[in-house]
Amino acid sequence: MTGNRPISDHVADLIGEIGRGENNGLNPIGAVIGATVPHEGRRLRMLLPHTIILAPALGAQGGDARSINALRGKELGDLLVPVSRGLASVVDREISPLAYRELILERLAGFQDAIVHRPVSTAAVS
Repeated sequence: MTGNRPISDHVADLIGEIGRGENNGLNPIGAVIGATVPHEGRRLRMLLPHTIILAPALGAQGGDARSINALRGKELGDLLVPVSRGLASVVDREISPLAYRELILERLAGFQDAIVHRPVSTAAVS
């Protein structure tokens, strides 16, 4: 904390300032925000609406679809989600190649479901 604001807010301010006015699209400076705490991700995304966010931790480190969606912005390409360890890691070192292939395909399907963009309906709920 610095003053009454978290340090992450000050860093977000700096990132936003560096890229301001350079173009009408995404900020040329990005941020790395872990996909493990959805409320923090949502708060930081609000501070960085035009910033590309690299969001590690999906899968192996506990990040899930809710965390990813909290980090999603409104611009195409503003969220990058690496999943290498969550995809390739195994506990059973004796796993057969066929079983490993099936494990990878199952994990891929889960990750694809987690990162697919599902726009929120703006229709009024009665």
